[in-house]
Amino acid sequence: MANLIRLPAVAADASGGTLHQWLKREGDTVAAGEPLAEIETEKAIVEINAEQAGVLGRIVVPAGAASVPVNAVLGVLLEAGEDAAAIEAALAGHADAAAPAGAAVEADSAVARPADTPAPGPAPDAASAGRVLASPLARRLAAQWSLDLAALAGSGP
Repeated sequence: MANLIRLPAVAADASGGTLHQWLKREGDTVAAGEPLAEIETEKAIVEINAEQAGVLGRIVVPAGAASVPVNAVLGVLLEAGEDAAAIEAALAGHADAAAPAGAAVEADSAVARPADTPAPGPAPDAASAGRVLASPLARRLAAQWSLDLAALAGSGP
């Protein structure tokens, strides 16, 4: 029988999280306890592990989907010998499995928006007169979004 992969409550006060990334693709074979995806909460990034061995049959919630509620269906894990019919049977009757599909469109459009916006103009000479102080995370995100850190105005001291 196909098993639903659900978002666990990673903390007592957690109401949900962002699906940071999938570590496996549809059709990949996974062992019990092997990491499947990473969930980003307010405090940390947590891995979701496979409860049993099988094949990742379907990804229901795409990477980057924000505000995924606790216990929402993220995907379907198939046992050996199961096919697509088992996926549909597992998802049938689960209203929460259909909700993230609409969120997938929102998440995709939200991810696409930053690339559509024009890059900010050049920064004043005072900001570019030396090395830009930024954390490794800020540098990685700036590179991911093709932003020039020297062109950004800081809000701190």
